[in-house]
Amino acid sequence: MRFIVRGIVQGVGFRPAVYRVAKSMGLRGTVRNDGAYVVIETDGNASFIDRLKAELPVLAHIESVQCEDYDLPDDVKDFSIIGSGNTSHGVGIPTDTAICPKCLAEMRGG
Repeated sequence: MRFIVRGIVQGVGFRPAVYRVAKSMGLRGTVRNDGAYVVIETDGNASFIDRLKAELPVLAHIESVQCEDYDLPDDVKDFSIIGSGNTSHGVGIPTDTAICPKCLAEMRGG
């Protein structure tokens, strides 16, 4: 499945949370930022999203999840966080919070 997650999912520890949930469920796949949303490609199903929602970081907020059929390539053997896409439009970051240096560098294209 491919899950496109919109909301407060940038700079709040969302990708590491996705990683932890996926690894704990024994899933394969990837997670990446892509501008205003996060893309998760995995061999998981809707129960993965249910668990992710239950284990969100404090500052994260999911507004919507779009689900698409997607066949994960056979050569993907583990779950990993991959680099962000080049899009930065519409990024939602919660107010009154600091952004870690690595996230700031990614948003600036570095």
